[in-house]
Amino acid sequence: MSGTWHSEYDGKTLTASGQVDIDHMVPLAASWRAGADLWDTAKRKAFANDLEHSQLIAISAASNRSKGDRTPDLWKPPLRSPTGALTPRLDRREAPLPTQRHRDREGGARRDARHLPGQLMPAPEPAVCDDQVTAGPGGAMTDQVGVITGDLTIHTTRRADHLVAIAIQYTGADEWYALTGSPVAVPDGELEAYHERVLGAVEHGAEAVAPT
Repeated sequence: MSGTWHSEYDGKTLTASGQVDIDHMVPLAASWRAGADLWDTAKRKAFANDLEHSQLIAISAASNRSKGDRTPDLWKPPLRSPTGALTPRLDRREAPLPTQRHRDREGGARRDARHLPGQLMPAPEPAVCDDQVTAGPGGAMTDQVGVITGDLTIHTTRRADHLVAIAIQYTGADEWYALTGSPVAVPDGELEAYHERVLGAVEHGAEAVAPT
């Protein structure tokens, strides 16, 4: 593919398709952590590929690497105008901005951890465990695209219904997939230990699925 593209994040004019990334203004990873893990596959695909109320934007690959999976309130492009220009389109989406829902969850965890008179309360478990791992031979099985291999990033998330969801992606990519077998029931307080089991399963490979 040939042509020129203008990157609104940093003002660069791009002349080769390899210099261009298509970015989700609200990263799919943040959407997953904030509640998209509760959606079915069809709804997640519709959100990720929505062109009617699109939050997709062609930008330079360099600026996309700089942004990573940070949300609009945590990362601003060198040229500030795109954030303001695109915010109205984001606000019309069915889901709230993920960062606010994520803050609400964290705030609830902090409230639950307050000390009662004469009693020391344990620290709350994290809402999300996040690590990178190299899949072993045979990779990891996903619901959406089957087996994926290589360097992977894994999000293990405690959902509002207390089930634990496992999202997995090629490290540095934009798309997220559900590890087959997810979500699973994990006792409160054991999210980190379960996350370690997930990492071990994926490192082992053999079409790894969510441990039971």
